Amino acid sequence: MVDLNRTTQEKVILGISLAGCLSLLPFIAYRILIQEWLLVFVDLMASIGLLSLFLYVYVSRRVIFASGLLCAIVITAIVVSIYIKGIEQSYWLYPICISFFYLLKPRLGIIYSLITIILVLPVINQSGNLLILGQMLVPLTITIVFAYIFSKEMANQRNLLQEQATKDPLTGIGNRRALSEKMDQLIALFQRTGNKVSLLLIDADHFKIINDTYGHNTGDLYLIEMTKVIKSRIRISDSLYRFGGEEFIVVAENAGIKDALILAEELRATIQSHKIKSDKIVTISIGVAELKSNETDEQWIKRADIALYKAKDLGRNTVCAATE
Repeated sequence: MVDLNRTTQEKVILGISLAGCLSLLPFIAYRILIQEWLLVFVDLMASIGLLSLFLYVYVSRRVIFASGLLCAIVITAIVVSIYIKGIEQSYWLYPICISFFYLLKPRLGIIYSLITIILVLPVINQSGNLLILGQMLVPLTITIVFAYIFSKEMANQRNLLQEQATKDPLTGIGNRRALSEKMDQLIALFQRTGNKVSLLLIDADHFKIINDTYGHNTGDLYLIEMTKVIKSRIRISDSLYRFGGEEFIVVAENAGIKDALILAEELRATIQSHKIKSDKIVTISIGVAELKSNETDEQWIKRADIALYKAKDLGRNTVCAATE
């Protein structure tokens, strides 16, 4: 049973590999009856390869290597089949070339399709009849072109949806969903390698007064400008996210609490010295927490939040570290 929580790419590979394996079984049985032993061997090897690939993806959930391998198995099977049985097997080229664009990026789909055509061209053209060659290649080329256009458009739409789902529309930085994904990755990495990572929870001081005094449009401009200032000061390895309202989070990779506090203090001083969109000075308070062993993302953020509240209680425009 295929897990419904699997990615679309996993489902496609699992579906194609399993369907391909099952669809070959009747052909294997038929060719055993008519004693086409070479094709029995080819189909059997392809079937075993597809089944092995299905089990590999089902267990490991790795799709990049599996996609290329599945295409290689399919190309080998169809090319050998055409060379053995002749041009009558060439109708399989249409669904096979289309499948490349479901399994691979559009550019790779074109490359794999061209490789397949080049490999079978000697068989298709063995009669030397250009009309037969044209009747085969022209429809196949049109099919590949339309498959490429559709695949390219789907890839663009997928990228756009991914961007909309993971970016804050106001500031253009990562949103809470992107933050959650990043933290899951870093927690998993920390558990494997022990690499230090810290979180800086940033809050603009008295931001409600700015909104009430100058309006929400001005408040938005403040947040945009604050984002630019923070981005210009953090390291390349750090990442910035909008946590909500006037709260931001900096994830500082390869940084223990000492280095994270230095970075937080530099951010606080930079914001204090920067006049954002007017002659008004905005300050920030920051709570800093280093990731601990066996800690969830919620617990990690909670400790940073407690440190942030402590910074607020100390008069704001302050940096505090989590103590627990």
